[in-house]
Amino acid sequence: MSSFVLFFQINAAENLDTRADTLNTLMQVAEEVKNSKIEDTWLLDEAWASTTTESSRRDFEDFADESPPDIDTPERIQFLRERFQQRSRLLDKQCSEPQFLKSTSTNIVRTKRMNIAYGKLRYCPVPKVGTTFTKSIQRHHFSKNSHERKARDQKSYFLVREPYSRLMSGYIGKIVTNQVWWGTFGRLIIRNFRPKADRLAKQCGNGATFPEFVKYLIYSQEKSKYLNTHFQPIHQQCSICHTNYDYVGHLETLSDDMKFMLHSVGITGKNLNFDDSIGTVRGKCRDIIKRRPQITKCQDMCSMMRTVWWSFQARGLISENIELPVKGKRCDTISGDEFTEIALKAHNVSAGNIDRSKQKRSALVELFTQVPLQDRLRLRELYLADFELFGYDSMPHDLFPELHNEQSNDAL
Repeated sequence: MSSFVLFFQINAAENLDTRADTLNTLMQVAEEVKNSKIEDTWLLDEAWASTTTESSRRDFEDFADESPPDIDTPERIQFLRERFQQRSRLLDKQCSEPQFLKSTSTNIVRTKRMNIAYGKLRYCPVPKVGTTFTKSIQRHHFSKNSHERKARDQKSYFLVREPYSRLMSGYIGKIVTNQVWWGTFGRLIIRNFRPKADRLAKQCGNGATFPEFVKYLIYSQEKSKYLNTHFQPIHQQCSICHTNYDYVGHLETLSDDMKFMLHSVGITGKNLNFDDSIGTVRGKCRDIIKRRPQITKCQDMCSMMRTVWWSFQARGLISENIELPVKGKRCDTISGDEFTEIALKAHNVSAGNIDRSKQKRSALVELFTQVPLQDRLRLRELYLADFELFGYDSMPHDLFPELHNEQSNDAL
């Protein structure tokens, strides 16, 4: 089981002269996975990504519908039913097209399905699209056993997400703030896509920029090399055009969708927590302080703390107007609990005083508009099937302002 992940990571490192270091890191990860008795391949992939990072196990902050509505009224239930039907009709229509049938058969990820909710729901997990949330509700509200027996009336589903925001989430959560990933994908990105990178950057792999990350995404898709499920298009996972799923859930409406799917199999009254922002902040703050000895071999601790602070702002957890109040030598001595207290205070001050969706969108625009237009267009083409299969806009005005401005000028 673990040999697949190990093979991929070591193979990725062979061309980067980092095989020995990578192997040592991966063997540690594999041992942690073994000790935690993780048996599913998709959980192994998650374990590789996060190891012991608490924030990776509590990554709920990307959900847009933060106040789950009551679905107990017949009108509400009917509305949600019709929305699911509309999504299924779109998927069926697009999957009937030859180009989508072909694209969903290329680079298919072998994903381990999971029975949840007493075996009444069968779930195909896609990284960075609610997998942590699903595992959490299974663990806290149903059973810790992911191999529950299939119920007679079982229904199946998978979750999707707006592709650009999914990539931003992957970049922030894995490439920027996750020190474990620096040694593999960080090195890979910097060594291959940063001209004249200095020796320390090549050795450490920290600080990969978003434009460099996008170049990696383009290369990995076009060459089918160094692929990772956290970044691969959703249409390459879960055999979506070759499996008859009952429901297509959207991360942007997850609270609605999850409650309706549970309702459809006769499960009601579950008080599901769709927002664990406090857990996310606490986990990430403690994790980077815990990893300070490794981090400071590559960059000073203040810059790392500023990066984590920015990541909270990009996720809408802390107001962009609140600066990190820790500076200088204090960064080298602050404890995880102290950093957590500072961040949670800023989070509490921000709560109710900022438009989270607007701030998150602003961060997305800031990142994507750093990318050359040619690369943005190539990225759009590579993920186009995700946009069209699931009904997302592949060329929003704010991410492609140059093209929309040209169209406006032509109209004049």
